[in-house]
Amino acid sequence: MSTRVAPEAVAGALRGRMLQLAMMHAFEQATRDARERMAALLAELQREPVRGGVDYVKAFMEYILETGPADTLPALDEQMRRRAPG
Repeated sequence: MSTRVAPEAVAGALRGRMLQLAMMHAFEQATRDARERMAALLAELQREPVRGGVDYVKAFMEYILETGPADTLPALDEQMRRRAPG
């Protein structure tokens, strides 16, 4: 039984969407579209103030890089540079 959800169908609050996409990525269900969506959400998170002492951008990036496939860093880096220079 497959429970795959298309990246564009991920809904909910910003951090919830980011978590679901990061988990999809960890289980190698992420496509280029999912990476693009993750980069867009990370850029959006980057514009938010740190809440409760948690840097969610850093936390999600660490999770994504630790659990994703080997080509994660260059692919995500490219997407992030387009959306959040610097």
